[in-house]
Amino acid sequence: MKSIRMGLVGTVAATAIAGAAAAETLTIGVSLETPSIDPHFYNYKNSNQVAQQIFDVLIKQDAQQQYMQGLALEWNNLDDKTWEIKLRKGVKWHDGSPFTADDVLYNVERARAGIPGSPTTPTRNFLLGGKEWKAIDDHTLQVVTEAPHATFAADLTGPVIVSRKHGEGAETKDYNAGPASIGTGPFKFVDYVQGDNIKLAVNPDYWGGKAEWDEVVIKALPNGSARLAALLSGTVDLINDVPTEDIEALRKNDKFDVTIAPSNLLIRFLFGHGRMTFPWVRDNNGEVLFPNPLRDWRVRRAISLAIDRQRIVDRVMAGTAVAAGQAQPPGGHAFDPALEPGPYDPEQAKKLLADAGYADGFQLTIHSPDSRYPNDKQIGEAVAQMLRRVGIQSELELVPNPVFSSRASKGEFAFVLGAWGTPSGDGGNFLVHGLHTYQPGKRLGAANWGRYNNRDLDELIQKSNTELDAKKREDLVRDAWGLVTKDVGNVWVLWVANTWAARKGLAIDPRIDSYTMGHTIRKK
Repeated sequence: MKSIRMGLVGTVAATAIAGAAAAETLTIGVSLETPSIDPHFYNYKNSNQVAQQIFDVLIKQDAQQQYMQGLALEWNNLDDKTWEIKLRKGVKWHDGSPFTADDVLYNVERARAGIPGSPTTPTRNFLLGGKEWKAIDDHTLQVVTEAPHATFAADLTGPVIVSRKHGEGAETKDYNAGPASIGTGPFKFVDYVQGDNIKLAVNPDYWGGKAEWDEVVIKALPNGSARLAALLSGTVDLINDVPTEDIEALRKNDKFDVTIAPSNLLIRFLFGHGRMTFPWVRDNNGEVLFPNPLRDWRVRRAISLAIDRQRIVDRVMAGTAVAAGQAQPPGGHAFDPALEPGPYDPEQAKKLLADAGYADGFQLTIHSPDSRYPNDKQIGEAVAQMLRRVGIQSELELVPNPVFSSRASKGEFAFVLGAWGTPSGDGGNFLVHGLHTYQPGKRLGAANWGRYNNRDLDELIQKSNTELDAKKREDLVRDAWGLVTKDVGNVWVLWVANTWAARKGLAIDPRIDSYTMGHTIRKK
């Protein structure tokens, strides 16, 4: 499929393709539901990709996650702790009112106040590093941090900017109903039916150029077979996360095009480090084990050695994945080629279990969502089978998607399948949010569901966060990945490839962040 190339034209980020004259509707079938139109309610892939069609971020990313001008034209250090942001002039909200620095300050205020009921919000990025914001004039902001803050630009690629005029006093329900969903993005909000569809209309005055489609309909189709059936019947024009078992047949069908491209979506397993016992970890008589064996490095290493990653890539993923030995994909920031995918060595796994006092193994319940990530259930089943071969009697328990994150984020599970796709592309992002010791008051370790705790790692993370020299910082981040990989803080399994299938005549810009957005799709 032909790719849409995006870049800077003068000082304007070309993030949309100038449109066709005829009114047309694009219908997209996506694998994930959108829990809310409130873009700050849930830091979740489908929420974010919908949000970036209605609203805008300060710093955009192209298809390969290179940073581009968004609502911010410039972001520069005045000194080690002070940043200046120059905002784009002439930007209008969908109601025609002007976008100003005061709107940005409202988003910071919303972040400080918190979003009621939010399981995890991208607004925390506005506050990371102890950021203090002030407006110098309508299009200039000054931000002071507590210490040198190396991820300043990365922080601003995620959370979108909402309007003070329409957001002040509003609640999440007001975004879902529409009155507060007034953005500056390429599309305007029309309608939202939770669990079913979202309708958007083109913003003809978008600062980045009018998108090609007059209307975009985003249909939630979590079931892979239903998503494929909708494409084949013409109910939708394009789908993401093509069921792996159907890719070859679609490739041979001259009515459709299939796009397969690299992604940064990592499938990993998290250990429950934070508790001395779990009801999910038992001896062979069914009694809860004390202490929790997953706190022992030898047991964690044994579990990693028991997993045949390449077999999962070949058999479960049908080749649409790459075995992982670290959390950053090849070519990603701070990727370390020396950290190869974990070897498959069941005999060494058995020896390590015996050394740890579990020669006869133990019982383990693995938890996984169902259809939240590509082939998550099948990956969980394959890993359970592999662990049984080394004496760990494992069973898979599926957790309904609506409650999965809530339960997992509380550290409830002993061994759980999770995923991570770095929203900013920055290698230190996952370290801060996914592996730093859980410290919610300091906005650290929000996605550290297993409550992994490593003081040496925390120290490396803190050093990397304050190192403004790009090369030195990359070395620190790489060292941190090496440390956590050696300690088997998580089990890295694979990076999922992005897959899309579309009716003939459509071209999609394959994004490494997996986002599927109406303004990045056009007619050939």
